Amino acid sequence: MIVHHPHRLPGLSLSNASSLRLIQNTSQPDHNTNMENAPTSEGKDPSVFLSEIIGAPVIVKLNSGVVYKGELQSVDGYMNIALEKTEEYVNGKLRRNYGDAFVRGNNVLYISS
Repeated sequence: MIVHHPHRLPGLSLSNASSLRLIQNTSQPDHNTNMENAPTSEGKDPSVFLSEIIGAPVIVKLNSGVVYKGELQSVDGYMNIALEKTEEYVNGKLRRNYGDAFVRGNNVLYISS
């Protein structure tokens, strides 16, 4: 499951974590199927998802393309993220290892578990 930052999704505002949008990694529904049965992520509260993955390994991609992989320690309504056991990847290559890392939310493109 991926949580996209609302600044990257048109029409969404950032008032708190519940204004984030969950995107499930599912295929697009066939146009011939009933839309009521199509997979959807609308109506789900991302703050529940984020609280469930505290302590789990996550991937955080920044707007710059830099990727951080680490253990999620906390996330707030502004998408500020604290990670432990963090690895920094630039252009797909491991660049640095950090014990603890803090990522400012306005740089976050998405969080994936």
